[in-house]
Amino acid sequence: MVKGIDISHNNTVNWAHLSPDVKFVYCKATQGAGFKDPAFQGYWDHLKGTSLLRGAYHFLTATDNVHDQVDNFLSRGVDFSKPGVLPPMLDVEDQVPAALNANITKNKPAFIKLVTDWINIVEAETKRKVVIYSYKGFFADYLNNTSWSNNPLWLAAYQNTPPGLPHGWDKWAFWQYSQYGTLAGDIKAGEFDLDYYNGDLDSLSKL
Repeated sequence: MVKGIDISHNNTVNWAHLSPDVKFVYCKATQGAGFKDPAFQGYWDHLKGTSLLRGAYHFLTATDNVHDQVDNFLSRGVDFSKPGVLPPMLDVEDQVPAALNANITKNKPAFIKLVTDWINIVEAETKRKVVIYSYKGFFADYLNNTSWSNNPLWLAAYQNTPPGLPHGWDKWAFWQYSQYGTLAGDIKAGEFDLDYYNGDLDSLSKL
């Protein structure tokens, strides 16, 4: 497997401390209809000057219009046709704050349609397959075990062994295995999300 990290404005990144084992970095670009991560452009500009594979992701907000959310994400100007740029990723998980999950439970089909529409529009615009990030329980509790099995799956599961799969998938592409990592790759007193890609560096590059 290939190691990576995912980051946002909540992280303070000293790139000099990044483990050489880390080969890819996903950066939060946007959230909902209006939030643009203030750290994104600085991260992206740095990564373009390295050999690290780089990706951008959007945090889905249940109460915002899909077209506004797509426009927000695409406004960051990422050229997904460039070498070294990984597919767009859609972060589908507990709302912020979690109390807003009630907006999902009162109309799960509408939320499932929101996910599907965002994926379809972004794929049409970028010509890339969207990666879907979530966790197994969220698929069951909020997504009625809906499967977008043609899309690469990124699972959050903070454990030592590879995660079990949600309904409909036969493999995972990415696994976020710790939220307490360090840039050096440790899992103690850290603040970074640590990830694996399920394959070798060559297949990740082709992705």
